[in-house]
Order: sequence, then C-alpha cells, then structure tokens
Amino acid sequence: MAEPWELHWQRLPLEGVANARELGGFPIAGGGQTRFRRFIRSDSLAEAMPSDVAFLRKYGVRTVLDLRGDQEVSDQPDAFLGSDVVTANISPFMVNVASTNMQAATTVAWVYDAMFENIDAWRGIFEFISA
Repeated sequence: MAEPWELHWQRLPLEGVANARELGGFPIAGGGQTRFRRFIRSDSLAEAMPSDVAFLRKYGVRTVLDLRGDQEVSDQPDAFLGSDVVTANISPFMVNVASTNMQAATTVAWVYDAMFENIDAWRGIFEFISA
C-alpha cells in the first residue's frame, strides 16, 4: 500500500520547502510508470526546516541538483550544504530569475526560451543525473 505522499504528484509534507512533489507514478513509453522515491522536485531548499531535512533524509534523498543561479545559491545556501548529501549547482537560466524584473526588458517567455537554449547547462544536468 502506498504511503500518502506516494500518490501521483502528491506534495511532500514539508514546512519550509514549497511545492515539493514526488515524481513517481508518471506513465512511461511502453507501459509502466516512473518509480517512486527516485526523483522529487521542489523550490529552493534554503528555507528547509530541520524537520524537513530529517524527513528528506528518511525519504532517501542523497543527491540534490540545484538549478538556481550562482548568485541565488550564494545569497540563500542550501540547507543540505556541509552534509553527506551530494549536491550540484547547474543553472540553465541565463539571468538571475530571483532578481530579474520581469516587467522590464526581460519577459518570462524570454527567460524560459533562453533557458532551453543553454545547451551546456542541460548537458551538465543530464550528465549529473545519469552518473
């Protein structure tokens, strides 16, 4: 029987981390589904409470791929830094999304378009995931 958080796109019960979701249960080509407890997604872990870190460790998180820009990581370090969790920071964004005034010259569409054109970052992301 699945745990309550092991439901398709179920949010994980974290206090300081918004929008943390289990990515297990998605259908895959040829049948079957993505495995539970392999990938989760969330916003920044910088505000993770000690109870969140404990939950994520018990849940099995051993690797964190942070897609934020260097300045964002520097301003708000990840709660897992200094621990035994393997971390990598590879940002596909060409601008600091957190500090960009989206109503100025940069639009959300431009930011995401540029993100998908950042081939070197995506190569690094997929190499990190596949290692």
